[in-house]
Amino acid sequence: VAYIMQRNYKDALGVYQTLIALYPNNVSYHAALALLYKETGDFEKARLEAMEVFRLQPDNPETIEFIKLLIGLKPGDVNLLYALVDIYKTLGNQEKLKEEFLKIVSFYQQLIDKEPNNFYNHMNLANTYKELRYYEKAYQEAIVALEIAPKKLQDVEYLLNKIPPEYLDRYQDYIRSKPSLYFQLYGNLPGSLEK
Repeated sequence: VAYIMQRNYKDALGVYQTLIALYPNNVSYHAALALLYKETGDFEKARLEAMEVFRLQPDNPETIEFIKLLIGLKPGDVNLLYALVDIYKTLGNQEKLKEEFLKIVSFYQQLIDKEPNNFYNHMNLANTYKELRYYEKAYQEAIVALEIAPKKLQDVEYLLNKIPPEYLDRYQDYIRSKPSLYFQLYGNLPGSLEK
């Protein structure tokens, strides 16, 4: 603690690494080490220690507060939700992973309610649906995003290539049925797009 108060993070790291070697299940030591790694700019090691804190105490409400503190986020910040998704994905906790993805869905739905013509909100929602394997919803959001910003065609097609192929087929049929959109996207009329 004295090293930390003196901002001597290098020596403090050594002390906490030794403590963890002796007491590998001590959550406080892992939390301190995560903060020290953050202070020294080793964000990957900070992330790994934060995940260890989560692994040791996943249901402790203080663990979430610690993560917020560690990554400098405020409650309601979507980046916190993404950080939790990353942690739960790494830990293989599918139930908590789905729970966080559903919170992200809600976050983007609220943004879309306020700003319905924001391409990025629709694409972020589409990507979240893809992660949840809600492919129909991912497809629908991608189409909405495309209609908002046709010049972002590559982003939409990239997402559609990450979900089952029948959705790409549907997309191709959809844009063929809209000649003006097709022309805007490809610079020619339907008939030249390969299936």
